[in-house]
Parts: sequence; structure tokens; C-alpha cells
Amino acid sequence: MDWVIDDAIYNSESTPEHLDGIKKNIYFIEDDIIVFNEILDPTSFTYDLQFGNLRKLTQHLDKYYLIINVADAKRPNAENRAKIKSEFKKISHKVQHVCVVTGENFWTNTLANFILRGTGYKSFITCKEFDKAKKIIDEIRILN
Repeated sequence: MDWVIDDAIYNSESTPEHLDGIKKNIYFIEDDIIVFNEILDPTSFTYDLQFGNLRKLTQHLDKYYLIINVADAKRPNAENRAKIKSEFKKISHKVQHVCVVTGENFWTNTLANFILRGTGYKSFITCKEFDKAKKIIDEIRILN
């Protein structure tokens, strides 16, 4: 289930439907694999919603695998990059591997690598396509 959120700026005054739609961009595709679809133009507020929902959805798990889809998202500004790093550090003890789907954009791929290295993750990779990310996660799960 993919929710497409338009390019509006979201904040505490957004409609409940829009806020729920942002949260629904995070969902399980298997018992221990979760997808995090970043919205087009994320803000600190939307990251709070999404990471809060991620923690809520995974609170019952000791470990899980994460596919982050940033292929269509705009490049985060410095404030949001710091927010992303901070949020990823909070969940790092549970995440076994991260695959970031970056699409065809070289700079998005480079930025994703830069951010993940800054969080201390040892097991991560960037992929151009979602199906490739899923295949990599499946292979890593077999090894673990």
C-alpha cells in the first residue's frame, strides 16, 4: 500500500487525513521488513510523524529490516539531515540492515550514503530500485 502525498507543506495545522496519510507511508511488507516511503518535501514535523509511527509499528520487535524509499523525495536541508541522523540513531539497536532506494539520481545516492555513515550503521546499501532492495534484504535475512 503506497500513499502518495502531494507537495504541500505539512504542519500541526494539517488535516487529520493528511497526517494519517503521512504515517501510512510506513508499513510492513513482511513480519520483520518495514518500508519507509519518504514524502516529496519532508519537514522536521513530518519526520517526527514518520519516525514516531516507525517506532510505534516496531515496538514489539527485537530486530527488523528497513527499506527506505527516497527516490521521489526532495533533498533534505541541513536541519532535516541532522533530524534524520538523530532519528536513525534512536532505532539503530533494532535495525539489522537498511536498503535505501534512491532511484537514478547520483546525488541522492551519495547523500543517502553520507547520512547513513553518519548514524553509525554498519549494514546498509543504496539501490536504484525497490525490487533490488527487497532481494538484498531477503538474502541478508537468510544469513542472519
